[in-house]
Amino acid sequence: MSSRSFPDPVFESLLEKLAHTLEITQRSDSTLDPQTRQAIYQATTAFKEGLAKAKELANTLPGGEMLIDEQKDVIAMLERLRDLKRAQLSQFSSQMLTTAGATTDSQMRMEIDSTASSPHD
Repeated sequence: MSSRSFPDPVFESLLEKLAHTLEITQRSDSTLDPQTRQAIYQATTAFKEGLAKAKELANTLPGGEMLIDEQKDVIAMLERLRDLKRAQLSQFSSQMLTTAGATTDSQMRMEIDSTASSPHD
């Protein structure tokens, strides 16, 4: 499995929204005028909404309800199943080649037998 981050704008924008919120709160002096309060409110609301969307998206991921150990067990089971299917496919393809070779060989014997038993002019 890859260790890349989830490529979704919802997740990617969270850090930007948090940084914006922190910037506004640190920029404001000890006195909060109505304009600063409104900016802080808008920034924190945008961050909360982004966080809620990210949680909802994370909760709807397939297998997201499983623990890491359970996910590893499923992955191991699927890898064993894949290996079994590959072995079956390899066995099947070698049987088909053997059968095809036998058919060709028996056809050749039949042609030789029919040629040997037919009268020559």
